[in-house]
Formats: sequence, C-alpha cells, structure tokens
Amino acid sequence: MKTLMLAAIRCSLMFLLPTVLGMMLITGIAKADTITTFNVSGTFTIPYSGTFGGTLTVDVTNGTVSSVDITFPGRGL
Repeated sequence: MKTLMLAAIRCSLMFLLPTVLGMMLITGIAKADTITTFNVSGTFTIPYSGTFGGTLTVDVTNGTVSSVDITFPGRGL
C-alpha cells in the first residue's frame, strides 16, 4: 500500500512540477520603471549668445533617455 501511495505522489509531481515551472516562466517577474523628467536650462555664447531650455525625460531604471524637448532660439532639437 505504501508503494502504491508513493507511486501516486510521484506521478502527481511529474505532472504538477512542469506546469508550475511553465507558469512561472510565462508570467515573468514584474517590475516598475521609474521615469524622471529633468528641467534643462542654460546659456551659450558660440556662435552667438542666447538661452536654451526644455525637458529631458529619463527612465532611471535602466538609464535610457525616453524623450528630449530642448529648444534653442530659432532651432528645435
């Protein structure tokens, strides 16, 4: 009887373990990105003098720049 119970448990684990592992791989690990917007401003003197300003958006979780909106007089970058 004990051998029969062990065989049943072993059989159940053979089907249950791959299912649980598969579900873990499919769902992955959830994480949240942290997005930070930096205000940018300054002055320049070459080739002429002026000021510039705008925003720089960075995903600080992985260090990538998401967007840049900085304007120089007469030019948009």
